Amino acid sequence: MGNKVSFLDLELEMCIKLSSVNKAYACVSIKPYDKPTNIHAYTDTESYYPYNYRYSWIQGENIRLIRNSDKDFSYEKALYEFKYFLENRRYPKVEINKHLRLNNYSDWNDLLLVRDFKKDFISQIDFIIPVQNTPRKVNDEAHRK
Repeated sequence: MGNKVSFLDLELEMCIKLSSVNKAYACVSIKPYDKPTNIHAYTDTESYYPYNYRYSWIQGENIRLIRNSDKDFSYEKALYEFKYFLENRRYPKVEINKHLRLNNYSDWNDLLLVRDFKKDFISQIDFIIPVQNTPRKVNDEAHRK
């Protein structure tokens, strides 16, 4: 549909999908959003900070990119850009790949699970609006909520 909005570090887009019985429904597509003001000022790799401070956050950023991508190609695009910015800041490719290989997009379902059950449980939210097979009705139904 093309209705996109940026919210924090996400880009949300309204989309239409067909179910197995050819009923149209609205959904929200999610992918990482890189804010225009992000200057990608990462810790200098030759600084006096300990090794873990300089490099371990790369895995955390990779996990965020996986969680924030509902499609593998969205993740791959965001990961490509992330690696590009790391290399521009003189991060060694060996270190980048070492921390990125700890998780990949196939871990998506597991990474969405909340592991600390002492806190409130938050599950993935699906926006599904059953409607007739016309984009106009999907759009009207989505805007009525």
